[in-house]
Amino acid sequence: MVSECEYECARVDSQVPVEETIKAISEFIAEGKVDFIGMSECKAETLRRGHAVHPIAVIEIEVSPWSYDQNVKDGEQDGFLL
Repeated sequence: MVSECEYECARVDSQVPVEETIKAISEFIAEGKVDFIGMSECKAETLRRGHAVHPIAVIEIEVSPWSYDQNVKDGEQDGFLL
């Protein structure tokens, strides 16, 4: 049985560029410690920047009538969200 493991950047740290965070996590993939990278609660532009460093396999967003904003719609147009 093969187990798959995702490492998720739960929230983007405003003090650290997302590119540095994703690069650090991608090193865990290279070492075989995790299989996928995910991001949560980020803007579409931040997702694009992270994805440019390493493919982002999972994105977690809050879906509610009160928080569904333009950033989510922008991500959908880029094909990140279905």
